[in-house]
Amino acid sequence: MYKYERISRSNNLICVRSFFGKTENNDNFFKKILRKNRKKHNINAVKFLLICLILMASIVAISIALSVAEKGDNALGLSDYDNFIWPVVMQNPESFNENSPAEVDTMVSAAVWKASAEKKDDKSKTNDEGQLVLSFDEVREACESLFDRTFDKKDLTDVNEDYFKFDENKNCFFVESVSGVDNYIPHTVNAYRKDDDIILKVGYVLPSDSFEPDMSGILENNISKYKIYHLKTDKTTGKKYVSAVE
Repeated sequence: MYKYERISRSNNLICVRSFFGKTENNDNFFKKILRKNRKKHNINAVKFLLICLILMASIVAISIALSVAEKGDNALGLSDYDNFIWPVVMQNPESFNENSPAEVDTMVSAAVWKASAEKKDDKSKTNDEGQLVLSFDEVREACESLFDRTFDKKDLTDVNEDYFKFDENKNCFFVESVSGVDNYIPHTVNAYRKDDDIILKVGYVLPSDSFEPDMSGILENNISKYKIYHLKTDKTTGKKYVSAVE
């Protein structure tokens, strides 16, 4: 430690005296000061670099987290989307959206397929004629899970399907055992998030074209056409539904 105390002036040299009584000229004194200042600057530079590295690492971590959150739905796999929209794709619906909803027969038929797929292994749901018996509420719930919309019994007068009928007295749907060989199956080729929607590019494939002879899987030339499906999330249930097809 030094105190600035002028004790002599000789040949323009100013000497200073330390607290410990040591006397030295100004050249030695200022060299020590410069060395100390240089060390401080080096330490500050290292601190600055460390702060920059920490900030960069934080930015990268946040970006990765946001990217994972944005693509989180994709992490489930495109086949999960196929399984969900399959009952809708089978109906080959005309374009619709929330302002212009799907036709009632499309929604009911898709709901019957969905409920049938969920109940097909329940032996108690099969009658003596081999028909699958679904309650009105079961099909209605399936419709709501697919479209976030329901239907009333009066709407069923407009539904004309060969493989099921609704018995108003028993309040049940009687579904025949049929295959879907003439219906399209979905092959989702791309999925991405746009605002609050999940946008799917869905290829329509006939079951007979779903595999090559060598079982190499669905190829581009197996796809008859493409449709864009919009999935929204119900704010109450947190579940996704088909909000639009285009």
